[in-house]
Amino acid sequence: AGFVAARISARHLLFLEAFPALPLLLLLCETELQRGKEEPVKPGRSALLAFASACIALAGHPQLPFYAFATAGAYIIWRERSKKTVILLSSMAAGIMSTMFVWWPFLRLAARSTRTLALSVAENDISMPLGRLRALILPWSDGWPPIVARAGDHPFHGYPSDAYFYDTVCYIGLVPLAALLF
Repeated sequence: AGFVAARISARHLLFLEAFPALPLLLLLCETELQRGKEEPVKPGRSALLAFASACIALAGHPQLPFYAFATAGAYIIWRERSKKTVILLSSMAAGIMSTMFVWWPFLRLAARSTRTLALSVAENDISMPLGRLRALILPWSDGWPPIVARAGDHPFHGYPSDAYFYDTVCYIGLVPLAALLF
């Protein structure tokens, strides 16, 4: 919930389109893997995985889909090494490859991207300053941008722009840190 809430307040809605990608891929793959090695993969089920992979590949920002595909592929290989593994990985690859009609123009523009051209550095292309490490536990320690609806008036200060808040505030909350300590 923290990840979703932080992305909405930062207006990064494209990240949310692919948010259910990994659970969907793992569900489809695990359902097929639980059927056993002797039962073959039916064309309809592999087509469903290919269709889901295509939808995920077209969803929003490519970062989350890439992580989902890599994780699901590693899980399939770890879980079972058989002909079924090859079929599931091929179905995912076929779904991804079917979206190349969208990706090809973008791949051709990569050389003209603002990330590769010698342009001035973008305002939101920042590294995490050491002073913002405390934001992992105390996200409001340096204040918050005006768009964040919190009681009181404590403007974000000490950094050149609000991008430092959005790129450094902890999106996952305290539970993972507590689990790590436990």
